[in-house]
Amino acid sequence: WNDRMIYALSDISTKNVIYLQEDMLIQYVDLSAVEAALFLHRKYKAHITKLGNNYEFNTSSFPEEVCGLSVRLQNPNDTYLMSHQPIAIFDREFLLSTLSERTPNASTHEIIGSQIMRDSGRTKVFTVGDSFNPNRSQIFEICHAIRKGELLLEGKKLIDALRED
Repeated sequence: WNDRMIYALSDISTKNVIYLQEDMLIQYVDLSAVEAALFLHRKYKAHITKLGNNYEFNTSSFPEEVCGLSVRLQNPNDTYLMSHQPIAIFDREFLLSTLSERTPNASTHEIIGSQIMRDSGRTKVFTVGDSFNPNRSQIFEICHAIRKGELLLEGKKLIDALRED
């Protein structure tokens, strides 16, 4: 996972990237909200702008909105500063700086990446929206399609529905 992430991010020239776990399929995206979130991300030079929230995130209010969705600032001491769910905008160079042999997989990257963030003081992380469930966003509708290499029922149904169209 780590090597593939470094390879992919090194091949991209943009300043920011949107990262979505490879086991998810996008069903719908509110492009206006993505553009507004990217504007916020750039304006405040954020390290991560998560396009959703999570009940495990410790956040505080922030005086901005994105297309009517609340914006919150994640506590710099939070356990999951680095997280791959929900979908998020990352500063590409920052994300690259958190990858190493210490982060061989996504789960380890979340924990060690969060510690790297705290140790470096690079903790400007925003959340957008009021969906507090993991993997959920009010900007992206996604389907958790694969788990441990196996197609899940939800993913199969989505793929079958797409084939019918």
